[in-house]
Amino acid sequence: MLQPAQAPPSAADGTPAIIKSAPIAARHAGRFTRHTYHEKPIAPGCAVGSCDPVPDRRRLALVVTPALAILALTLVIIVGDRPILRQRSLDTGTTRAAVAIRDHVIPFQKWGTKLFTLPHLEDGYDKVYYLTQATFGDQRHELAAAVEEALRRYDEVDIFLLAHGNFFIDWISGIDPALRQKIRLVYNTGCGNASQANLWLAEGADAYVGHPALHSVSPAFYFYFLRRWVRGYPLGEAVAEANRAAARRLDWFGQASPLTDATAVLFGPAELWIGGGGGKP
Repeated sequence: MLQPAQAPPSAADGTPAIIKSAPIAARHAGRFTRHTYHEKPIAPGCAVGSCDPVPDRRRLALVVTPALAILALTLVIIVGDRPILRQRSLDTGTTRAAVAIRDHVIPFQKWGTKLFTLPHLEDGYDKVYYLTQATFGDQRHELAAAVEEALRRYDEVDIFLLAHGNFFIDWISGIDPALRQKIRLVYNTGCGNASQANLWLAEGADAYVGHPALHSVSPAFYFYFLRRWVRGYPLGEAVAEANRAAARRLDWFGQASPLTDATAVLFGPAELWIGGGGGKP
């Protein structure tokens, strides 16, 4: 005799429950386990739980990145330029300070600029003020304060503007004009900022070095220029040699053109050098 069909069991809320056969349920359970559970590889020589099975990539990057940068810089120096020896003693009886500011760029550029610049400046100056912008427009008051302090405490002050096109000249306009007469050299990497020469000379600088090209590859020049300047080269000779060396390197990489020209122009006395030779006409 046929038995009446039984209704499927219901869940607590009254909705019909879905029944799976044991083999199907087992297969689903196995699939779930295989898809969601993964064992981490254990490093050779490590017992389970005794050491980290996966290397910390960030920690590795913190070690490898600076090492590669230092290696690259060393390679550039060896291949790109000859050894630069000190031309004469810097002990001239005058005190001098340098003020440098790096604009807001990616962290690697900030770090690389400081890595190259600071040791060279410290090699040639009694005091170095080095500033780095954290945001656009940052360090306005700090730059003015650094320049003013340097002018009050030292006989000669050189300013290095390591930035894209800029108007840092406006940031120091509030300093006492009499103090500004102690500004000796201003070097500006900004594209097209050679046009500021007359403004800086009017503010009190003895000499100004800037780049006329609107898309200048200024770092190519700066690398050769700073190494010669702090070794006692006359300003005119340091600029001329750096221009020639930068042009050769850009030509190697097919970057020599009016738009990417790294050429810098000197406004002021060519005989000025890091140990002296300034003075207003």
